[in-house]
Amino acid sequence: MVFHNKFCLLLLIMVILSSCSIGQKNSSAKQSAEQLIRFVETGDTTLLAGLFTDSVLNLMTVEAMLDTRQDFVHSFGKLQSVDAPEFPTDSTANIVLRYEEMSLLTSLEFDSIGKIRFLSIQPEPVKLTGSESDIKLTDISDFREFREAFSADSQYVRLISILSPT
Repeated sequence: MVFHNKFCLLLLIMVILSSCSIGQKNSSAKQSAEQLIRFVETGDTTLLAGLFTDSVLNLMTVEAMLDTRQDFVHSFGKLQSVDAPEFPTDSTANIVLRYEEMSLLTSLEFDSIGKIRFLSIQPEPVKLTGSESDIKLTDISDFREFREAFSADSQYVRLISILSPT
C-alpha cells in the first residue's frame, strides 16, 4: 500500500507541474499576441524583439512587417479597433483588426515557448445573420452583365463560382 500511495503522490506532482507549464505557455503566447497588437497599433518595432521564431524572421524581416503595417493603413484606412485575442487552443490565437474599409483576421500559431511560429492575415469571414434564402445568386449570360452585377455590390464581400460538370 505504501508503494501505491507514493506512486499516486508522484503522479499528482507530475500533473501539477505539467499544468503549471501549460499556464506558462498560455501566458507567453498571450504576451506575444498582446505585443503584436501593440505593434499594429503603434508601429513600434522594438515590440517585435523576441516575438517571432527565427524561421518567421527568415521569411519576413521586421522592416517588411513595418512596411506591411503601413500598407494596411494606406489600403484600408485608419485602424479603428482591435478585438482581444481569442485562443481556440493553447497554441493558436485569432485577432480581428478593424480598419475603416476592411476587417482582417490575424491567425497566430505559437511554438512551445510562446513565440509566434506562423502568422496569416486574411479578410474577416462574413457572418450571415439571415436565413439562406437571403443569399442572392445571379445568373448571367454575358460578361457585361457580370461586370455590372459585380460592380454594383462593391460594398459587400462577393463570391464568384464557376461550375463545370468535370
